[in-house]
Amino acid sequence: MVEIVERNHLLFFEGFCFLFFRLQSIYTIFTLNTSIFAKKTTFIIAFDCIVIDMKLPTASYPKNKLSTPKIYFIYGLAIVIIIMVVSQLMTIEKFLPIIENYQLPGGSPTAKITVFSLATSGIFSLPFLMRMSLSPLFRICSAILLNLYGVIWLMLAMWIVIANPPLIGIGIFGGLLKSIPGEVVLPFAIILLASTIFATCLLRKDLKFKL
Repeated sequence: MVEIVERNHLLFFEGFCFLFFRLQSIYTIFTLNTSIFAKKTTFIIAFDCIVIDMKLPTASYPKNKLSTPKIYFIYGLAIVIIIMVVSQLMTIEKFLPIIENYQLPGGSPTAKITVFSLATSGIFSLPFLMRMSLSPLFRICSAILLNLYGVIWLMLAMWIVIANPPLIGIGIFGGLLKSIPGEVVLPFAIILLASTIFATCLLRKDLKFKL
């Protein structure tokens, strides 16, 4: 017991010394580079004698230009996703029971998570598709959510196809259209996922950035 206490005290002392010398090195850098801080906004990370100068990322519009057909395709896909998400949110009281009727593994909690994931990924995929002014990290996250939206619908479509009996009312447009047979969702989901992947490839240059 005494050895454990002594070891803990030793570790605490070593950690305190480590933090003290790191703070001392950072203070030295601040005092020696006052003029640099006055000229530009930077983060200074000090570790021993290594100093990393990293500029703050800022939101910006993509600089590369796209041809007219590519623009039509990208904005057409954005319109489709907007219609899907808006119709699902407007009829959420009908859309959730439709997803629950899929009898997904996990029951009602899984259905609620699925509905939340569809709404979130659909909404936050639009800034990347519409090429808004975004930070590099947010643009990458938006691109990932765009493809996640297609993946979720493909997984739901595959589950609907193997369901017995086949489901009626697949919820692509929420509770607005209930007469769509379940067999339609699989080709629709395949086209949707292929479109999201193709759109990401078209906008791949927008994802390049420099630290």
